[in-house]
Amino acid sequence: MESTIEAIQTVFFLKDFLIKDDYEKSKVLIYLKENLGNIFDNELVSIPIPNDAPPEFPRFVMNSKNQWFSCDISLNKVNVLFNVISDIEKKQNELNDLPENQKKISIGIFNFIKELENIIGKKVIINRIGFITKLHYEHDKGINFLRTEFINEKKLKDPKELLIRYNQINKLPELDNIEMNSLITISNKADKEKIVNMQADINTSAKLMPEIDFCIADKAIGVLDFCIKKTKEFIKDFPEI
Repeated sequence: MESTIEAIQTVFFLKDFLIKDDYEKSKVLIYLKENLGNIFDNELVSIPIPNDAPPEFPRFVMNSKNQWFSCDISLNKVNVLFNVISDIEKKQNELNDLPENQKKISIGIFNFIKELENIIGKKVIINRIGFITKLHYEHDKGINFLRTEFINEKKLKDPKELLIRYNQINKLPELDNIEMNSLITISNKADKEKIVNMQADINTSAKLMPEIDFCIADKAIGVLDFCIKKTKEFIKDFPEI
């Protein structure tokens, strides 16, 4: 089965990010425009909310004019989304090119997070990273393919919808044995018989959050490399995951 990647998302979870006043907000805005404006080339939006608003509320939103890339920045996380909306882009060696493109954009955001210490005078910590890829396969048997390939066929008769979640734990010895979750979700609905959806969510373990900083020694880059490698393996080996 050939895969079609629909979207790739990188999530950086943050600790100790605080914007005290409009002056600091303007400094962040200037950095984003000067250093990421070539990618997020649409108008950069600074959300007019109080500085003491809940940390999950986005402070800045960036988009590209071609609608492929978007990014929202709140005080507790940054979401970087690559929407693959071009048929040409989807077909161009997507298993190799698209995750690598997302990595380049993500590194730009990672560098911004590291630079916040110079922008607002306080170090900001990245304490968790997620890399999520959404894709689909076309298969003539659709839901019956999942039923026969992954479960005991006799147990479930004529399902209307089927969802399978699988999590694998990996440790990265080259990064001090950081624990990673490789969570795969596979699903199909009977009304979309030929479409098998898969989501690969590769992320660092939540239990590391109180004690780790992925900015140190650029550990985030190593994590992104592993996430891409693991995602490619899942896509290439499906359904033998």
